[in-house]
Amino acid sequence: MSIINQCREFLTKSSARYSQTINRAIEDLRRYSGDFWTKEYLKKYRPGKRRFSLALNNWNTMCNAIASPFSNSPWHTELCEDNMGELQEQIDQVESDNDTKNCENDAFRKEVLTGYGYISVTTVQDELTGEPKIALETAQNLGSVAMDPTINTPDGSDAEEGAIVNYMPVRKAKRLFGEDVVPFDYPRNDTALGINSIDQWDVPEDCVPVVSYYVKNEQGFVEFYKIVGNKVVQRDTLPITLIPIVRFAGNQIYEENQLNYNGIVQQTLPLELGANIAYSTLIERCGRSTKANYLIHVDAIDGLEKSYANSDNEDSMAVLWKGEHQPVPLIEQFQTGDLQATIQTTRTLMEDVMGIPLTGIANTQQEKTATEILRQQMSKESNTANYYNNAFIACRTIARIVIQLLNGGQEVKFTLENGPSIITRQMKQRQELTALSAIMPDSMKPILAKFFADTLKNDIGEDLSRNIVANLPPELQIVSDIEDPAAIHQLNQMKNQMDLTMQELENMKTENEELRNQLTMAQMTTLQSREKNLLDWQKFQIAEKDKMMIEAAKLEQTAVKNENDNSNTQDQNLIKAADVAIKAADNEIERQQEVTDAFSQGKIEGVSQSILRGGER
Repeated sequence: MSIINQCREFLTKSSARYSQTINRAIEDLRRYSGDFWTKEYLKKYRPGKRRFSLALNNWNTMCNAIASPFSNSPWHTELCEDNMGELQEQIDQVESDNDTKNCENDAFRKEVLTGYGYISVTTVQDELTGEPKIALETAQNLGSVAMDPTINTPDGSDAEEGAIVNYMPVRKAKRLFGEDVVPFDYPRNDTALGINSIDQWDVPEDCVPVVSYYVKNEQGFVEFYKIVGNKVVQRDTLPITLIPIVRFAGNQIYEENQLNYNGIVQQTLPLELGANIAYSTLIERCGRSTKANYLIHVDAIDGLEKSYANSDNEDSMAVLWKGEHQPVPLIEQFQTGDLQATIQTTRTLMEDVMGIPLTGIANTQQEKTATEILRQQMSKESNTANYYNNAFIACRTIARIVIQLLNGGQEVKFTLENGPSIITRQMKQRQELTALSAIMPDSMKPILAKFFADTLKNDIGEDLSRNIVANLPPELQIVSDIEDPAAIHQLNQMKNQMDLTMQELENMKTENEELRNQLTMAQMTTLQSREKNLLDWQKFQIAEKDKMMIEAAKLEQTAVKNENDNSNTQDQNLIKAADVAIKAADNEIERQQEVTDAFSQGKIEGVSQSILRGGER
């Protein structure tokens, strides 16, 4: 199959799958842009002639509330590997480009409003250098995008094919690419792609389709074909593994067992319709309230019919009549309360459905407390999380494609930093820092103020942080540029060290308390033990001395008996043994007394010193 036929088949399948949802998304954008009253709506809800059909635009306020955090705090691609400084600079350059920011913001707003936004990643020639550079292009016309009908991911990262269909005047196409881009007899509204039966791809008069067609090859890389009318005018193999058409998907819905997406327009369309009917009726009443109405007898205005018909345009307040039949003015009671209540009710219901206050989230302390503002912000994020989550997925896929294009097809590990939720995180950080300041020493509060200023993330916050740092004491002035990554790392290290120091001080305080308690208990125990040991030793001394005296007495008795028995040698031996025993008993008593004295005088001091040395760690 030729590439042109392959492209035709793909466009036909894509249109069959998505044309209905795309047409609805286009209709949603039209309603959002002010063209609310379709022929169907006028016939059904505003029948009759000269009816007011006006439109409020609550969607604009709601869309701004959701989209502002995305535009103010976009995600930033941060490489995780070292020695990738040059690649990181190239990525930063792509992300900092105004066109990139505008494209992502536009795609996200379309996602929020309709459920569908598209970005294509391509390369263009730099106007200044003439070198190729990566560019992001948003699909201004949602009907120009052909997505793979087999995808299951919100961003379309699992697509095998994709296409962008634009149009070019036939004369220009022939001049740039040759006469053979279209058949000579190319008729109006008959596409060279052969799919004129599908409205999505109807070609405008005197134009030719220009299709950017992407398809994966057998190696997994993407083949690019530029097809103008009937001719392939460009072919390239791109160093990427993803189809470079990324979808920003909104709120998930299921229709006829198919996964589709919608946005806030479809989610709140019945409520916006009710508000617009009430508003139109209110203005209608205002327009009719100036009409002068009278109950008139036919004879009273004979010849004055023209004056009464033009009474609205008359400057004079005089009302003329003839005869005895005076016209009776009919005073219409101009009521607005019911319609104003209806408008307010629909606004309240829209807030309940979307979880977003149409009046905006208060940001001043006079209106609400910081806690209340934070609660509202977190509630908004939780109710709109699907929009942010799908946008995160889309931006991550864009980052993957950009990295592959810049890095010769190689992908490296990366993360997406910051993002819309950083606003809520910063609010929580400010609350935590405020609470921490109540227990921090005064010497550390300047550092705390610097961290507080960093959470503001605006010009005021940057200037405040820079001035705080400049006025810190020299020993604390560790940074001169708050945007320096190394300096930020130092600040983080200092904060971590401060946290560790505070924890160590707290632990030491607790440990010292325990040591003091241990010392007191040890002293009491030692004193009690010494007194008991002294008493026990005194008892021991008495008992041992008594035993020795008894043994000596026994020996003396034996000696006397032996003397009577004339056993002189044996007697002398027994006497000597008695003397040795008595001396041994006396020596043992003296030794034990020395131990007791040493214990009583030095033991407590030694224990105390040991405990105290342990407490000084």
